[in-house]
Amino acid sequence: ELQGYSALLERHVEERTAELRESEAALRELNATLEERVKERTAELRRSNEELDRFAYAASHDLKAPLRAIQHLANWIQHDAADVLPSSSREHLAKLQGRVRRMETLLDDLLAYSRVGRQRHSIELVDTAELVDSVIEILAPPAGFTVNIAGKLPVLQVERPPLEAVFRNLIGNAVKHHHRATEGIVEICAREHEEFVEFTVADDGPGIAPEYHQRIF
Repeated sequence: ELQGYSALLERHVEERTAELRESEAALRELNATLEERVKERTAELRRSNEELDRFAYAASHDLKAPLRAIQHLANWIQHDAADVLPSSSREHLAKLQGRVRRMETLLDDLLAYSRVGRQRHSIELVDTAELVDSVIEILAPPAGFTVNIAGKLPVLQVERPPLEAVFRNLIGNAVKHHHRATEGIVEICAREHEEFVEFTVADDGPGIAPEYHQRIF
């Protein structure tokens, strides 16, 4: 009877050992598969990032050429006709030159924006009121459309390009999608908390239907 128990126990041990070996083999195979998938996904992500960098560089480079041409034309007009241009035309010409310079800055920021999350920017002292003013000037809302800064906006030590991109997109979308292009109102304000500043960009446009909130945000 003891020999019978011993044989039964031996078979049980052999079965469990075989099961354990099978599990270990399956686990090794799964690990190898996962590692291969991680390598493939990493390679795909690298290729995607490289393509994005190439696109952003090409777009920035190609769009700067016509801007430089506009800048040259404006400079020639200023040089050749400065004495005969009325004050209002000189003012418009100055605004044109200023906006060309700002557009060049935006194109430089396009490269930085394409690398958001992969590349950090230097921390600098930013007057957010001046930043918002420059964004509004570049966006040039239609006549009658009002963009207000409510209260005082802070001066912060931040990475400027990402913050500027956020303001440019929020304000730009509020203007672009407003149902009353010449009567719309956008209001920007800031609320300082202990460890962060909360900015609000609000408008009196139609808004986004609730069923799209999850997808949009």
